[in-house]
Amino acid sequence: MRTSSVEPRRLRPGLVVLCGALVGTLAGLGLPGALRTSAGLTSRSTVGASVSVPVCAHAWAAQVAALSPALHWSFDAAGSPSGDVPAPGLLRCDTSGALTLHGGVEEFVSSTGAALADGSTATAALKLLPDAAASSGDLLWLTQPGGHAIGVRLASGAVELVETPSGGGAAVTLGSSALPPAADGRSLLVTVTRTGGIIALWLDGSAVVIASLAEDPGTAAILTVGAPAGSGRPAAGAVVDEVLVLPVALTGTQVAALVAADSW
Repeated sequence: MRTSSVEPRRLRPGLVVLCGALVGTLAGLGLPGALRTSAGLTSRSTVGASVSVPVCAHAWAAQVAALSPALHWSFDAAGSPSGDVPAPGLLRCDTSGALTLHGGVEEFVSSTGAALADGSTATAALKLLPDAAASSGDLLWLTQPGGHAIGVRLASGAVELVETPSGGGAAVTLGSSALPPAADGRSLLVTVTRTGGIIALWLDGSAVVIASLAEDPGTAAILTVGAPAGSGRPAAGAVVDEVLVLPVALTGTQVAALVAADSW
C-alpha cells in the first residue's frame, strides 16, 4: 500500500547556507555605501619566490689604489679639498661625500703645491652627475705653466673636450658627445687620456672623442675642477666625485675595468 504525507521536505543544511549567503549578498549590494572587500589569490610559486640582492664588493677602492694616482679626491677624506661638499657620494658602494658645483662664475677647487703629472702623458677622471640634462659650464681643466690647457665642459646636454693655446686665448673645441640618458640617476665616469699629441675623451667605457692637439707641451699640469679663477666663466651645475689624476694614459681595457669596479 502506498501512503502519502503532507509534511514538507527539509532543506539540506548545505542548501540553507548557500541560500543564506545569496540573500545576504543581494541585501548587502542594495545598502547605500556598503563596503566592498576583495581577496587576492597567492600561488605556491609566488610564496616560494626569492629576491636576490647583490653584495657590494667595494672593488672601486682597490682598483684606484692599484693605479697609484698622483691625486685622488673622494671628498670624504683628509686628502680632499675643503669646500661645499654636502651631496651624497656617487659611488654605488660608498655614498659618504661628493662635491657640489652650483654653476657659479669662477666656482672651482684646484690642486695646490707641486704640479701633478707630466702633461704629455696623463689621465684625469671623475664621476659625474649633472644637475640637469641641459647643464652647461666648465667641469675640469689640466693647465700647464705656459698657459696651455685641456678642458672638459658641459654644453646643453653634451660633453665637450677643448684646448686652450699657450699664452691664453679662446678655447678650441676638439670634439663633443651627447650625454647618455640618465639611468635611474646613476653617475657617469668621465675620463681624459693623453699620450703626446693625441688626446681622448671617454664616457664610461666608450671613447667618444679622439683628437690631435695643436700643441704638445710636456710640462706638468695643475688640476682644476670647475671654472678656473680669472676665466669669467661659470662652472657646470653638477655633482662631482672620485677625482683622479694619473701619471700614465690608461688603455681602453683599463678604463673599462675602472668603470666595472663601480658596477655590481
